[in-house]
Amino acid sequence: DPRTGHVTPTQLFVGVLPFSSYTFGEFVSNQKLPSFLGVQERMFSFFGGVTPYVVPDNLRSGVHRAHLYDPDVNPTYCDFANHMGFAVLPARPYTPRDKASGESNIGVIQRSFFQEVRHRTFYSLHDLNQAFREYLNRLNHEVMKDYGVSRATRFEGEKKLLKPLPEARFQISEWRTAKVHPDCHIQVEKNFYSVPFLHVGSAVRVRLTEKMVEIFTEDSQPVTAHTRLQGMGKFATVDAHYPEARISVARFEVHHAIEQAKRIGTHVEKLVGDLLSGEYPLRHLRRVQGLLRLIHHVSPEALDYACSQGLTFKKTRLAYLKSCALYFQQNGLKPKLVAPNRSLDSIHLRQTLLIQEACDA
Repeated sequence: DPRTGHVTPTQLFVGVLPFSSYTFGEFVSNQKLPSFLGVQERMFSFFGGVTPYVVPDNLRSGVHRAHLYDPDVNPTYCDFANHMGFAVLPARPYTPRDKASGESNIGVIQRSFFQEVRHRTFYSLHDLNQAFREYLNRLNHEVMKDYGVSRATRFEGEKKLLKPLPEARFQISEWRTAKVHPDCHIQVEKNFYSVPFLHVGSAVRVRLTEKMVEIFTEDSQPVTAHTRLQGMGKFATVDAHYPEARISVARFEVHHAIEQAKRIGTHVEKLVGDLLSGEYPLRHLRRVQGLLRLIHHVSPEALDYACSQGLTFKKTRLAYLKSCALYFQQNGLKPKLVAPNRSLDSIHLRQTLLIQEACDA
């Protein structure tokens, strides 16, 4: 940084075609997944095509768990590979010969480029990569002693075997896991998305993109998709995901909620019954469960009072009911406003004063 003098370390990415040793490289600020995928996309653009296979080192952004026989590849990296059209073959742990071309060319770069720029100071990543691109151009066009031709010359024959680049750019996604709640929804980033009733209680895989939320079974079978919600506490619900009303009412969660409400108070029972009635009884199951869990923080009388207020004013949101219950718990019944009872003979009444003033006049 030219102002503060702070030095920021960089990471070097190198991609090499093994037959020609044609080399691509770029300095990046970190090894996180967006950088890892973005630099590979630029690598294939540099080559002008896609190789059938890619042998990555066991970087965490690409390989979650290294294994000799069955490595666990990052799901987002798999999506990227499917989009670009190559297969991922991670190098075996502690086996540098699996990526011999990469190891060899990194050594060349360290012995030559690093020595060239050891006395230079770079004030931006762009300036560093500009100098590195000039070096790579020289490297790829230098005659190799072992072959008598340059990397670029050998690459001309190898380039014909590359697959064409995809027309659209890759849209990065994020994978998560979730469990389907009895109300037929999963929670993702504090918002809720409906899932068909048959998947209640099971774990699902969730793929998040900038605009979509896609839901899959554990064995990657598609289930449903929603437009991604912005904000907090919002629901994306497809009514067809709910079961029939008679099946919903027969569920243990609904029976348990009704029985628990009966034990707390009559107003609680009435409010819970109203919420769980209708064509889709499971629609408000999550709210009912949140309401009944308030019994661990307030007395049954306070909760019953809150439900009576909710029924009176037709406010059944959990936040309102919770605030009513907490107020009752701390202050008791809400004071009622009563009109003052005054005698008409009192001179302090406005009407009496007006009459008296009229008589005096």
